[in-house]
Amino acid sequence: MGILTALIISPFNCRINIYTDSANCINIFNTRMQSGIVSPRQKLKQSNFLIWDLIFFLINEKHLLVTLHKVSGHSNNPHNDEADLLAKAGAHIIEPIIVNHKFFSKQSLGFISWNCLHVINRNVRKWADNVIQPLIFNSMVNNKALSPIKQQIIDGDIDWTFTK
Repeated sequence: MGILTALIISPFNCRINIYTDSANCINIFNTRMQSGIVSPRQKLKQSNFLIWDLIFFLINEKHLLVTLHKVSGHSNNPHNDEADLLAKAGAHIIEPIIVNHKFFSKQSLGFISWNCLHVINRNVRKWADNVIQPLIFNSMVNNKALSPIKQQIIDGDIDWTFTK
């Protein structure tokens, strides 16, 4: 989310240098930058592909030249330590940052939803590798005990990342 946030607030037509301790983010970014067009199948193998689509959408729309730089994590770099503290604080914010997938799906060929309720924003094959998992999810969504939060489920306000 840090990369996305930096690009959202960046002015048009500028050069952006982002320093991160996430080698995974740098690898995904560089791979997608070098490969150009990414097939829906490749996108669906990626976690958070809608956020990555939005990142590249912003780069193209705002005509940004973005470079990611690797910094060592946990190395007493004051800027990186501050970024870690902000990320941890952001993880505890009650109101989530929601990417409006209904709007953005028009820009993204790789878009899967389950029962029109939940966007599968992770590797779809891993999500469906257990044939029972979608059925369990469906029964959970329709569980009467969850009826008080059904609207939050429909609106995508619940992060299901750690559910299994």
